[in-house]
Amino acid sequence: MAIWNDRIHDKRLEKNITLAQIAEKLGVTEATAQRYERGGIKSIPYEHILAYGEILNVPPSYLMGWDSETKPDTFPTEIRAAARGMMDLSDDDKELAINMINSLRKKGREAKNS
Repeated sequence: MAIWNDRIHDKRLEKNITLAQIAEKLGVTEATAQRYERGGIKSIPYEHILAYGEILNVPPSYLMGWDSETKPDTFPTEIRAAARGMMDLSDDDKELAINMINSLRKKGREAKNS
């Protein structure tokens, strides 16, 4: 896990984010966030790995050492959150949301072509 520890530490410093800010966003104590960086905790919850990726704006695969790219996910956080939120909708509401998105895309394409 040394790659994980180094990368979350380096990216946090690069982005001028404090351990307290990380801890708050993860819902853990500052000491726990510090142990994540120093390797004191070996079993990191999946949700925290994903959260670190969002906080540091890098793919979790980069933080884990599975990928050398630091390129952030292509979708902004707000869009990813909205897509996850759609999973809680009824099937009818999902269909309505998808139709609305498609309608807005069509409107945008038409505006570009005029």
